[in-house]
Amino acid sequence: MRQTLKHKLKFIDGIALYIGKGIATNPHRHFALEIVLSLDKPFEILTTEKTYSNCQFAIIPKNIKHQFIGNQDDHQVFIYIDPFHQLSNFIEKQFELSEFVITDFPLLDHSKFATLQQWVEIENNKLLDTIENLLGQITDKKSIKHNTDSRISKSFEYISNNLDKNISISSVAKSIFLSESRYAHLFKLEVGIPFRRYVLWQRMQKTIQSILEGNSLTSACYDGGFSDISHFNKVFQQMFGTTPSAVLKS
Repeated sequence: MRQTLKHKLKFIDGIALYIGKGIATNPHRHFALEIVLSLDKPFEILTTEKTYSNCQFAIIPKNIKHQFIGNQDDHQVFIYIDPFHQLSNFIEKQFELSEFVITDFPLLDHSKFATLQQWVEIENNKLLDTIENLLGQITDKKSIKHNTDSRISKSFEYISNNLDKNISISSVAKSIFLSESRYAHLFKLEVGIPFRRYVLWQRMQKTIQSILEGNSLTSACYDGGFSDISHFNKVFQQMFGTTPSAVLKS
């Protein structure tokens, strides 16, 4: 596959999708569970324990130090899932994840992978469905979906509209007429990640979007509610195991 494509980075509620070509990283670790697939040619993953060669699909547990080496002529798709997300919990239970990368999937039919163009065109609100369909190919079970509580949906709007401010869980709970403890419990139940994690992902998404719209890094960090560029860089590296400049320069 030799299509020309600028790298893509998308976010939705504790999940990030990154598409790049010929990706190679230094050894790193991050708190997100990672799913990675190539669309044509195999890649390598190096850990302190083992080298995984000739891979086209892999699940990398959270906090595992690893190095990724992708084929220069192929695109790779990286899916990062917050460790508190319900999908992360589902994957960990299904594969009994520990300190080892998983690359053997007997049920996987690589020919059923979405094409590069399909991955590129995924709208943010369809990203979760696409990932769940992918998981359905490698497991004999599917995660359970449910409609989001209307109060949680309203709190999403409040958070989205106030990312440039200091957002407290008490203020959001108050905006939808719930106690702080009740809202925290309901939020984790409905969204799958704790409130503060959700806000952090939203801040990252807003900042990246602001950068892509042509704003300066300083202005973008302000838009997303990060205290400064250093704070943004630190959180980005924790989430993705690389620097913002390494991704955004593409």
